[in-house]
Amino acid sequence: MIPYKAFASSTIGAHHRKHGKECQDDSRHVTDEIMAVAVVADGHGGDAYFRSRRGSRFAVESALQGIQEFIRIRREYGAPETESAEGLLRNLVKNILVSWHDKVEQDYTTDRFSPDEQEKAAQKNKQPYHAYGTTLIAVAITEDYWFGLHIGDGKAVALYPDGSFDQPIPWDERCFLNVTTSICDDDAADTCRIYYSPEKPVAVFIGSDGVDDSYPIHENEKYLYHLYRTIAINFADEGFETTCQQVQGFLPSLTEKGSGDDVSVAGFIDMHALEATARILGH
Repeated sequence: MIPYKAFASSTIGAHHRKHGKECQDDSRHVTDEIMAVAVVADGHGGDAYFRSRRGSRFAVESALQGIQEFIRIRREYGAPETESAEGLLRNLVKNILVSWHDKVEQDYTTDRFSPDEQEKAAQKNKQPYHAYGTTLIAVAITEDYWFGLHIGDGKAVALYPDGSFDQPIPWDERCFLNVTTSICDDDAADTCRIYYSPEKPVAVFIGSDGVDDSYPIHENEKYLYHLYRTIAINFADEGFETTCQQVQGFLPSLTEKGSGDDVSVAGFIDMHALEATARILGH
């Protein structure tokens, strides 16, 4: 039984709520005896992406299913070697994308665009699946390794036993301000960023861009690390279930005072290892 537990929380953005828009974020998690998985997807705003709420849900569903299948199959062969992990995880990404496109096609077939939606799609000269555009961040850990997959913006932050933080998944420089890469891009399988390591962290936190956009751009890293340091200490002080509830309760305040965008925070954490690390963090 692995010592990690996963969690996920999302809330509608303050601006979306004010203008009667739906939450376009989706986040979910899975924890069982061999893995902990957390996924966040942020559906795009804008007229061209009028079904991005569905797209983010399909992305999360596809990622959870694909990752669980991948980990269970890999148990028969052992942990991937670092040299081969990139290729194996790239195939996983392709499988997730195929599943997402299948879900989108089924949805579009059974619920065709209205005349108004059709006009929006035509104005942007987009294929139907672009209306479902979304980002995707997924992280998973087993007893032998962990990995992350990332398409688009948002941030993934890892906490290590010595109390240090970093962002191990490579950043995509094409993501800047309101511009982001997407699961609906034709080159998404090739440009998805991948991280793999047998060195296990104490915790990994992932958040949609509504989280990092709530902080000053030039000090974003400092504020993000402080946020996740606070959450980690709360996990140590208050326990897992109570802190999960506190995170869910905190998100509406974060979007209200910060970005105004939908916000999601998810991840996994080793509650046993956290005891020592929390003392280093100032517990």
